[in-house]
Amino acid sequence: MLFQSLDYKKYCRAFYCNGQILEGFDPSIMTATWEPTIHMQNHDIEFASLYCKGMSIDEACPDHLVKKWSKLRKKKAAFIKSLSISKVDLDDVCIYQMLPERFLKEYFEVKNSITDHVLNTFQRPSNYGFLHDLTKVLLDISSKKLYINNTNINNLYNNILNNTNINSTIKYNIFGTKTGRLSTIKGSFPILNIKKEYRSLILPDNKYFLELDYNSAELRVMYALQRMQLGLQVNQPQEDLHQCNIRNIFGTETSREEAKKNIFAWLYNPNNHNPVAERFYNREAALKQANWDDNSITNYFGRKISVDRRRALNYLLQSTLSDLFLRKKIKIFNMLKGKASRIAFSVHDSLVIDMSLEDTDIVPHLVEEFGSTPFGNFKVNVNVGNDYGNLRKARGF
Repeated sequence: MLFQSLDYKKYCRAFYCNGQILEGFDPSIMTATWEPTIHMQNHDIEFASLYCKGMSIDEACPDHLVKKWSKLRKKKAAFIKSLSISKVDLDDVCIYQMLPERFLKEYFEVKNSITDHVLNTFQRPSNYGFLHDLTKVLLDISSKKLYINNTNINNLYNNILNNTNINSTIKYNIFGTKTGRLSTIKGSFPILNIKKEYRSLILPDNKYFLELDYNSAELRVMYALQRMQLGLQVNQPQEDLHQCNIRNIFGTETSREEAKKNIFAWLYNPNNHNPVAERFYNREAALKQANWDDNSITNYFGRKISVDRRRALNYLLQSTLSDLFLRKKIKIFNMLKGKASRIAFSVHDSLVIDMSLEDTDIVPHLVEEFGSTPFGNFKVNVNVGNDYGNLRKARGF
């Protein structure tokens, strides 16, 4: 049965269902809604928003409801504005306690109708299960505020955020990029582009941060894809891949930074020819593995992207890595269920876990799971620290 949460705050547990406002979530009758909230995190609910691949509910609204929905949205905005003028802190109250019940029923009945329209007319994504699981992970992250060092918090907000509408929660957008990389929505803490000098202000709630990321991730994906296409065994080097490239491609007089710069300058420029590099990273073989057909690629996980030849390899590697990383993020999230430790956030292919001392014994298992991929065992960089800006290589890894 269709239902809608009346407020996204954890302590506001009122729902609209079957013409009534109910105090409390009932999974036996509440089975489908527009989008998830923290109240339904542990239940198997159908989310219509995932059918729309990034469309807003306004964009998904059927023609016959557009006028009515627009009127209700404007009316709700007017209510919110009046509350703001009255100095009501909407973070401290449940919004449905401040609005007329008659209006709430009308508003959420139309929202139910839009939800029903989407579920019955939009095609269910082939990767719905993945999107559903990822949504739950991101919902958990967004439900917890970042712990920020109060000593310099004004400096952070004045110089980095500089926007009173931004808060200390991270809210990701699954559909924000063509390649599947996560972006953040308006009003989210800008974790994806915060400058390095301000990272030290972000502190763990537990004892320390554990960061997991892949060594030379895109190159490792490239190495695997072309070998899979050529029918060769994929044995990922368990050393720094740029050091391998120095030895095999560029020569021992090349510095690591030069090797890194040179390999990517070659990799993503179809007009840059290096026969030695091509023997180790066959670009055409990788594109064939992705069914390149002059205007699109389809990556290992089934994500199809329209792209021109110049950017095809870049999109292929970035999308494949993103889909791999996000699936590992879900795996790690499930491994941490019931524990004090939790995923704090991620930045591209870097996963940051807020670790409790009592869970330290599972770190090797987290590293093993993170590095085990369909493209061979990736070398994992493991860093720890008491704040996000001062992470150092963990002993034993």
